[in-house]
Amino acid sequence: MTYMIIVVLLVLLIILSIALIRYHLALKNLSQQIEDKILTGSMKRVGASIFFQTFFTALPAD
Repeated sequence: MTYMIIVVLLVLLIILSIALIRYHLALKNLSQQIEDKILTGSMKRVGASIFFQTFFTALPAD
């Protein structure tokens, strides 16, 4: 019983660690886009990475 709880907690810790790393990378990417936008003075919109754009555009429309 104790080992099962430890395994579940370890799996939860791994999932949360991966989510935190992805969140950190997304914030880093967004801050880089904002910095580039400020430096170039472009009117381009700052948005999600290519992965999110392809994921959401691949969803079927009703």
